[in-house]
Amino acid sequence: MNEETKDTKVEEEVKTEAEQKEEQQEEKHEEKKYTDKEVDEIVNKKFADWKAKEEKRVNEAKKLEKMNAEEKIKYEKDKLQEELDELRAEKNKNEMIKVARGILAEENISISDNLLEVLVDQEADKTKENISNFVELFNAEVEKVVKDKLRGTTPKKGGGSKLTKEEIMKIKDSVLRQQTIAENLNLFE
Repeated sequence: MNEETKDTKVEEEVKTEAEQKEEQQEEKHEEKKYTDKEVDEIVNKKFADWKAKEEKRVNEAKKLEKMNAEEKIKYEKDKLQEELDELRAEKNKNEMIKVARGILAEENISISDNLLEVLVDQEADKTKENISNFVELFNAEVEKVVKDKLRGTTPKKGGGSKLTKEEIMKIKDSVLRQQTIAENLNLFE
């Protein structure tokens, strides 16, 4: 009898676990609700993608059927050559990006990959020219911003009041104290 009650308890636990899983799945299904229009759009898009791929594959097969052995070999060779050219161009571009990043690092400039891709060209000379122009513009803008930040009012020297350092430090209003310190910088040097 003990074994029967254990078996019954185990079966109940298994049932409750299964019920919990079903409830969780139902909750997940309830969370994702699509309208008929949305479902139609999704299905139509997936079908169009599949159809385009299938048509391309069928057209490729038809082309190959019409060709004789030599034409097939030539076609495959041309196709592989195109792929090789694409890979070489991509490798060249990656090398140019690496060189451009090095040039910019020498100038202490770090930019995003997106901007770097805009600057890089297939030709090394054009890339170098683009990088040089960018560095000049970048440095000019940085200098302009720094000058704007450094621009301010010039401190008054020994002008108006004859305050001492201690008197200035006793001013409780921090804004007024800072202003007074700025006017009497010679006391704090």
